Amino acid sequence: MQRSLLIILLCGVSVFVSAQDGSKTDTIVYNAMNAAEKTSKLIENYDAETYMRTYILTLKKNFLYKYAYLIPDFVLYDRKNNEAVIETFNTVHFQYPNNYEYEVKNINGTLTSKKDILMLPFNFLNINVYDITTNDGSFIMPIRFETRKYYRYRYQNTFSENGKTYYTIQFLPVYSSSKLLKGSFTVEDETWRITDFFGIGNDLFVDFSFNIKMGKNSLEKYLPVEFQIYRTHLFMGNKIQNRYLASIDYTNIQEKENISKTNKFDIGNRYKLRLDSVPIISEKDFWNKKRKTALYNKEQALLEKIEKSQEEVVKSNEASDSVSSNHKRMQLIAQSIISEKKYHYKKTDIHYSGFLNPWLLSYSTQDGLNYRFRLSFDTHLIRHKSLEVSTSFGYAFKYRDLVTDMSMAFNYNTSRFGNVSFSAGKGNNAFSSLFLLEVQDSLRNKGLKFEDVFLNYYKDYYYRLYNNIEIVNGFQVRTGVDYHIRQANKKTNLNYLSQGDENELLDKRYYFVPTIRFTWTPAQYYRREGYQKIYEHSNYPTFKAEYAHCFNNVLGSNSEYDRFEFDISHKIPIGLLQFLQYHVGTGFYARQKTEYFTDFTYFARYNIPETWKDGIGGVFNLLPYSVYNASTSYAQAHIMYETPFFIFTLLPKLSRGMLSERVYLSQLYTPYIVSYSEIGYGIGNRFVNAAFFGSFHKLNFLQVGVKVVFLLPR
Repeated sequence: MQRSLLIILLCGVSVFVSAQDGSKTDTIVYNAMNAAEKTSKLIENYDAETYMRTYILTLKKNFLYKYAYLIPDFVLYDRKNNEAVIETFNTVHFQYPNNYEYEVKNINGTLTSKKDILMLPFNFLNINVYDITTNDGSFIMPIRFETRKYYRYRYQNTFSENGKTYYTIQFLPVYSSSKLLKGSFTVEDETWRITDFFGIGNDLFVDFSFNIKMGKNSLEKYLPVEFQIYRTHLFMGNKIQNRYLASIDYTNIQEKENISKTNKFDIGNRYKLRLDSVPIISEKDFWNKKRKTALYNKEQALLEKIEKSQEEVVKSNEASDSVSSNHKRMQLIAQSIISEKKYHYKKTDIHYSGFLNPWLLSYSTQDGLNYRFRLSFDTHLIRHKSLEVSTSFGYAFKYRDLVTDMSMAFNYNTSRFGNVSFSAGKGNNAFSSLFLLEVQDSLRNKGLKFEDVFLNYYKDYYYRLYNNIEIVNGFQVRTGVDYHIRQANKKTNLNYLSQGDENELLDKRYYFVPTIRFTWTPAQYYRREGYQKIYEHSNYPTFKAEYAHCFNNVLGSNSEYDRFEFDISHKIPIGLLQFLQYHVGTGFYARQKTEYFTDFTYFARYNIPETWKDGIGGVFNLLPYSVYNASTSYAQAHIMYETPFFIFTLLPKLSRGMLSERVYLSQLYTPYIVSYSEIGYGIGNRFVNAAFFGSFHKLNFLQVGVKVVFLLPR
């Protein structure tokens, strides 16, 4: 009996202590979150000097190890050695709310190329522990009321230091997601400011952890002063560890005042890293002044090795772009063929996507394997003007269709999107209105089946001259002329036609089509890079209207018609890193007095598409190619819901590296299809997006298909 009473008493005490700890945890977390609401907006701007030291250690490698550098922005390592060290000294300017501009001033170490320095995790130095998410949206932070539902909190301990009391709180993710962290933070009693923050997370092929120590004096106590970052890369049997130690010395901090900006829609620069002609400095005195933490033995040994052969190292770096041996020449050629490259020569920026870059491939059930390529030159002129010349092409293997475009644009007013552009290329194949009755009969009688009708009779070669200008913020007008040459496909079987009709069909068609487009986004937020204006987001939709009129007997034009199109699109945040994106539109032809080609702007099948940012949403993925030209009018709607918390959050082993999941719904109306629908589900990360779709004609199920798009890592 006494033993039973003792057990009951111990259980009661345990429950009481647990309840007390829970209440204490809730109180501490509530006070910390309440303080974070104000602290996250406390600093208006600051200037600082940062020092970062990187140590790289290869623990396991195989024959694939030396080729990992061919994947852009994948892993920082020395493919010739198992160890490496890098030191950088940088300056940073911050402007509220989340605008950071870094400039790398000096570098030292065994890896000093621009490519290696750009892979350093400067974005971690931007982490505001009081904010809702990180600056780049990589993961959700746990010390805000808006994010509390994604984490569980546990009280760990209490300690005192210099007469002040501190509490340590552990946080754990509710869902299994790469957007969530686990770790702990330390809170100072009464002020409820964060003094230390520790987080653990993962991404595809990467496990990482970081520790942030906040300042102690004045306004520095609300800002980070020391970082420890650890990354372990696991890929294809290789294991590489990176350790980063960083410190920040603030030279100027200004507290935010309640003064509204003159232009409330200008949100400034987001994140910018400047790395131009950075000098390599190896003097001990210089770096000893910058280091907050003394060199470890292995780091010291590596740097001493550099000092002993400094002349050879400098010569090697200066000649890094030259050809010193056949082996090195082959490496450079191979890398330039398959990797994206950016160069700067005098006042010209050169961007080359890689001629055989595997990241430029995409595949879908409907369109097969597609490939795209781009080369551009952007020359900066006086008075903030620029001249951009670019060429791009893509090849759709299923249709054996080569799509090309060469364009030139003179940007005469970058602050208002003012530019004059000229382009020429090969566009979508289409068919003449002479075949519309045949196609429409097929649609009525057989549904979306075209096995017995070959429709791509004409190839399209175009020339375009446009002028674009922003009238007021968010409202742009584009005017210009499209000139089309339609050439019949001579391989088409026309045996059922008479000789005269066949000759007539094989003649070229010319179309002179002036167009005007209005684009309006109310309350458009934007940022600037120099004088270049870049749109960011808006709480309102973007409205587009386009009118085109084809003139007969102008430059050989032998057609006359009007084309009208209207489009509305919007990306609506409905939660943390969750979005609802829609795009609806309609269009029609009018006053068709002669033969014409139904070739809409917003309703078209592009073999090399440019749609929503995921590369998949915003179009019909299973709709047969020829249906796009089969009607003189259409109405379409596309909806995409994107979230990091959906099916994969319930599958911890599979959720690693999955940054987003998407649900799609698309609907089409034309007079001869009446109702066509697609539903889909997709997943994505920073390397690839994939989705599968099902299609329906009226109430009849048609088919299932997939689409995969590889992304250039950033």
